[in-house]
Amino acid sequence: MNEPTQSNAVMTTPVRFYDGRTSRPYDALMSHVQGTDVLTIQTDAAIHQFALQDGRLRGAIGQTPPAIEFPNEVRIELLNMNLPSWLNDVGQRDSKLNWIKQLWLHKVWQWERSPTWIVASIIFTVLFGFVVVRYGIPAFATQTAYALPEHTLDNLGKQALAQFDESFLKPSHLSVQRQNQLRQDYDHWIKGTPSQNIIFREGGLLGANAFALPDGTIVVTDELVGLSKQDFEILAVLAHETGHLARRHALRQAITGASLGVLMIAITGDSSDLMSSIPTALIGMTYSRGFEREADDYAYQLMTARGIPLHYFSDILVRLEQQHEAKKGDLAKSGFKDYLSTHPPTAERILRFKK
Repeated sequence: MNEPTQSNAVMTTPVRFYDGRTSRPYDALMSHVQGTDVLTIQTDAAIHQFALQDGRLRGAIGQTPPAIEFPNEVRIELLNMNLPSWLNDVGQRDSKLNWIKQLWLHKVWQWERSPTWIVASIIFTVLFGFVVVRYGIPAFATQTAYALPEHTLDNLGKQALAQFDESFLKPSHLSVQRQNQLRQDYDHWIKGTPSQNIIFREGGLLGANAFALPDGTIVVTDELVGLSKQDFEILAVLAHETGHLARRHALRQAITGASLGVLMIAITGDSSDLMSSIPTALIGMTYSRGFEREADDYAYQLMTARGIPLHYFSDILVRLEQQHEAKKGDLAKSGFKDYLSTHPPTAERILRFKK
């Protein structure tokens, strides 16, 4: 393509011209006389003139060259990807025009073709994504969770329990007296605010287990009661589960999952799995190790404040670890993660509570 020529201060460049009356493009020459605000388009059939201040510059996008648009659907498409130097000069000189604001679109196109800018943008995107996921979303989830009402996830908790009852759990074989005794012990030693509802189920494949649901219900399996040698061991586990509720881990996890889903939509444009994935993730009730450490901290502080010897928690953890090793294969086949699967290393937790 021939470069724009300069003669007697008249600058010209070949363009493709649309007159706004038909969809037919015309081969034309675009010219501009230095010191004027008039743009001239000359085709084989006619000469058209336009006031520069009426024009709007569209920068190059992908393989589409820059274009200048005027009212009444008039459009001038450049044949070169690079803007003529005089067009840049006009934009810098004439404050009446909106050219400078529009020129950045063309600059973006140039940056997209630069290996340096490509590498820099990739690095920036990765770092920005890491900061958002690692710090931004968790902070947002925490602030939002504590601002929402206490029982925001009541319905989801009921749905989760119904699914557990259908898939894993069976009615408890503990006597009513035994269940009530454990509830009374919990109310006396552990009970948090708001109050929690302790229910018992036969765990079956889940074995000795306990988990807190979003509506404030804590499920305790018969096997956990049978595994314990002291009721304080059961209370120690319940203190940990109460920590999950007090720190709103279920709600924080739900908000985090939703936020990550929105972020993935922004990246991929696909929202088909968002709504179905959130309830599934919540029903699993497997928390991050950070949440588990928070729940351990809560149990540690509560047991210390209530005068419950800390070794009761480490004692039951030892037996849970032994069960975990024995049942690991069966649990993996079922797709369910047991009480210890997402927790920090058991040895680390035992050592802390033994100290």
